[in-house]
Amino acid sequence: ALLAIARAEGWDLDRLDQFVNRESGLAGLSGRGKDMRSIESGSAEGDEACRMAIQVFCHRLRKYIGAYAAVMGGVDAIVFTGGIGENSTWVRTEIVKQLGLLNFYLDEEKNQATRFGASGNIADQNSRACWVIATNEEWVIAEQSAQLLENTAK
Repeated sequence: ALLAIARAEGWDLDRLDQFVNRESGLAGLSGRGKDMRSIESGSAEGDEACRMAIQVFCHRLRKYIGAYAAVMGGVDAIVFTGGIGENSTWVRTEIVKQLGLLNFYLDEEKNQATRFGASGNIADQNSRACWVIATNEEWVIAEQSAQLLENTAK
């Protein structure tokens, strides 16, 4: 499909790379870029493209959770992390609300309270665990860089 698009549009590899890595996915569907905060704002303002982008995003995540649950013979927990997983209570709700078949249910108060650096189990008392784990990419990069420098100096 990508080759057909490139040929039809007369694109070189650099333009195809730009399209695939910067203009597709959430950015392409929403028309607002890849920042979920902007897309959620657009959806709240009634932007149908933003609403659809979030629905597609959540559908795909649910599909992968279900597929991996089948392959692994079950799922013990779901862990949300990274920018969207840590901060988007709405996306977490949309993903988990369709996973009752796997015995996942959110406690909405815990879900709302667990964002912007807060970690914790956001599952309802009758659910399997649903965790939000805050990440610190800068710390991990610094730690790995220090290890690399230490190993290089030896």
